[in-house]
Amino acid sequence: MAKTLAAIVDEAQTLYDISGSAVLTTPQWEVLANHGYRKLWATVTAVLKSFRATSQSFTLSGTTQTQALPAGFRETLKVIRDPGTNYAKILTRFGDRTAMTSWERSYRVEGSNLVIEPLRNAAGSYQHLYIPDCPTLSVSVPVDDELDKFYETIVYYMVVTAMTREESETGGFGALLQEGYKDVKRWAADQRNAEPDPVDDVRGTRRATGWSW
Repeated sequence: MAKTLAAIVDEAQTLYDISGSAVLTTPQWEVLANHGYRKLWATVTAVLKSFRATSQSFTLSGTTQTQALPAGFRETLKVIRDPGTNYAKILTRFGDRTAMTSWERSYRVEGSNLVIEPLRNAAGSYQHLYIPDCPTLSVSVPVDDELDKFYETIVYYMVVTAMTREESETGGFGALLQEGYKDVKRWAADQRNAEPDPVDDVRGTRRATGWSW
């Protein structure tokens, strides 16, 4: 069973007491626990982009090119036009290269919205795959089942942060925290898709060098 917020706080308090420092209030420990959980989540998703990937489906009419991002959005993985059909296409992120070819659809994230460019070609059905934000630990929300094996990094983060706050020597807790993050990164790297990153064909964009075959 995944670790609960109360269990993580209890373990952190135990280690913190051993250090001889004063104990923080329970609400303060819970805040530190969620900070540590977000740090763990960010460490995983920085390496394993598909972790807990979530799908948002939407349709745009010919009068709009904007779709509100879902609650808990963290980062876009890909946007697919006409998903599930023979005409499905993965859109590129809007940039200088795609902006020069205005007939080619692309996407960009602007504030709390996903924008499809250009407007005149935005109509259609889409699937937005994204990384969700880290959930907040609470009485009813424990640590993610797969990340539960690394819950110690949350505990060490809490202890190190609390001791640093008091300007106390963190001792071996800092080293344990860094080793924990290394284990997390190794695990995340092993879970990644084995396919290599695609290489853009930029031959058509190179300028002439003054000679040719």
